[in-house]
Amino acid sequence: MNLTLLQKYQRLKQQVGNRVLFTLLLTTLMIIATMFITDSWLNDITDSNQKALADYVKMSRVSQIRTQIERTESAQRGYLLSMDEAYLPLYADSKSTVLNQLQQLSTRINTANTDPQEQALFHQINNDIGAKINEMDITIKLIENGRSAQALDLVHMNQGQLLQNNIRTNVQSLYSLIEQRLNGLIAQRSEKIKWARWSILLTILVLSAVILVTLNDLIKAAREKAMPNRPWHKRTKTTKYNLRKTCDKSKRW
Repeated sequence: MNLTLLQKYQRLKQQVGNRVLFTLLLTTLMIIATMFITDSWLNDITDSNQKALADYVKMSRVSQIRTQIERTESAQRGYLLSMDEAYLPLYADSKSTVLNQLQQLSTRINTANTDPQEQALFHQINNDIGAKINEMDITIKLIENGRSAQALDLVHMNQGQLLQNNIRTNVQSLYSLIEQRLNGLIAQRSEKIKWARWSILLTILVLSAVILVTLNDLIKAAREKAMPNRPWHKRTKTTKYNLRKTCDKSKRW
């Protein structure tokens, strides 16, 4: 079998020539290498897209938490100041949304691949929100039980305000941290897409050039086979010499 392949290789070598065969082989290897490199870049781009989507969802959850905890506190203070029970459904709805968003964000942050700084900020936010909601629940319960003075005393201790300020600061820090990483992922993805496009374009240009060179060599080989006795440049010179000699004889006669 090896002998048969060697014979076929020698026959192909005689038909197309060493240069054409080497050019085709080099082109094939280059195309294969480009395919592997481009495939690697495309896999990296897909991975970057997934990470960017995950970070975008995290940012959305953090933003919702920031908005809903503000609404929860506003509803609690509105009820505390006016004793209007119309604030209670808004308070319950906002509190439920905050806890739900915290749970969804927890499943995305508490993973092995998450940045430790991001995890630390989230756990601090989670603890502060739990304490803040507990403080607001106590004030509402005191008012419902007719103990408004004690509820106001609890509010005037400013413990809830301190917790709310910590929540705002840490939520903003967490949002900025995720946003910074997301921007980096987008920049890396754009760079890889650019190089992938240039790689494909360069491959097409080189392949076109190789095809033209190969065709040119094949045409030359075909011409040489048509006149096998002498090289083409010698045949051309000889033909011109014979034509000149014939013309000189015609002038003599």
